[in-house]
Amino acid sequence: RLVWRNRTGRLDTLPFEPRNYGTFDLSPDGHRVAILLSPPSSAAEVWVYDLDRGVPLKVATGEMPEDPRWWPDGKHLVITESSTRPPYRLVAIRQLPGSAARDTLLIVDDVSLDSKWLAGEGGPGASRPGIWVVPVNDTTKPVQVDPFPTAWGPAFSPDGRWLAYTSNQSGRYEVYVVSTSWGGERQKISPAGGEEPVWSPRGDELIYRNARQWFAVSVPARESIVFGRSHLLFEGPFINVPERSHDISPDGVRHLLVLGSPDETVDHLIVVTNWLDEVRRLTASNKP
Repeated sequence: RLVWRNRTGRLDTLPFEPRNYGTFDLSPDGHRVAILLSPPSSAAEVWVYDLDRGVPLKVATGEMPEDPRWWPDGKHLVITESSTRPPYRLVAIRQLPGSAARDTLLIVDDVSLDSKWLAGEGGPGASRPGIWVVPVNDTTKPVQVDPFPTAWGPAFSPDGRWLAYTSNQSGRYEVYVVSTSWGGERQKISPAGGEEPVWSPRGDELIYRNARQWFAVSVPARESIVFGRSHLLFEGPFINVPERSHDISPDGVRHLLVLGSPDETVDHLIVVTNWLDEVRRLTASNKP
């Protein structure tokens, strides 16, 4: 189920039925959420949920939609659509509920607040992997931010100074930030693993997930480039869907999450060794 969690720990369930929810994105005003659904017997679908009225709206998409993201004006959606045919990936900019304009790009994960840049990642069907940013007014001039093949999930800070993303180049997922001047070294923000960086609406915190825990890092003022130390915000049995699995309300008070059943949110694995010997012992003890 989709739920709100505030910073005191209170959970409020949204008025939508339990479904196979995927990655999602809150609209800039916080009244709608664009979300990827995975029906059990059909391809993925993009829906927009009206959080005030409890009304869902299905968005018409291409073959395999991925990562719905809001344009900063809150009137358009940016959806990467994959196909088995060239050019393999198209970016559809849809004005709800209708028309679409398309261009060949990478998977788009974020749009800068000034609407001048797209941030995305590579993969099958893309010319080169890694994290890229692309000028909206000239998509023929992409800038590669990180060439590592499994870097993903870039997100612009609200003031446009920073780009945060996830990479497992070190051997585990960590959160990194780079300056959007593209001239400095990247900084590792998560000291002991992390993924899915999301900026607070005011831009004063960077919040990321590490398994069932959420951490926050203070963002430096304009005259500094030094991020604060991470500290634990909260933890809980929330599903880690592919790509982004959390978002923050415009007032910065509530977190949107997917709450699963206990069997979907365990954080440990039980390993039984010599299990066949144990089966034999139990069956032998039950013989008449």
